[in-house]
Amino acid sequence: MAEEPKRNGNGNSIEVPIPWGGKVKLSGPLVIVVVCLAAMIAGLAYWAYWEVQRRDKITGELYDRVETMEKTIIARLGEVEKGRQVQLARLNCLTELNLFVYVYPRGQVDWSMMPAYLYECAPNYKMK
Repeated sequence: MAEEPKRNGNGNSIEVPIPWGGKVKLSGPLVIVVVCLAAMIAGLAYWAYWEVQRRDKITGELYDRVETMEKTIIARLGEVEKGRQVQLARLNCLTELNLFVYVYPRGQVDWSMMPAYLYECAPNYKMK
């Protein structure tokens, strides 16, 4: 820690140690300027520390919000993906049914030969 400034005999000046070695003798209004400068530097250091703490808190809250939104989006995408899988399965079934129908000449489809897995996508015509 820094040494305490020493006063000379008449009390009009002080000796202040400097960080890179040696001492500086200050007197008169220069002492007031140095003391005010030291107080300003201490205030700036406190303000910087307080600002970093405040920004850390805000950043933490933002990360929490992003994480919550990410979980919500992933859950919704899971639902959308399930819907897409159902649509793709239906499209695949209809495509295979079309291939089955177009193998036969027009009007001569043998429906008894239709595979069982195509029944779910075959049209269900009802009598009027």
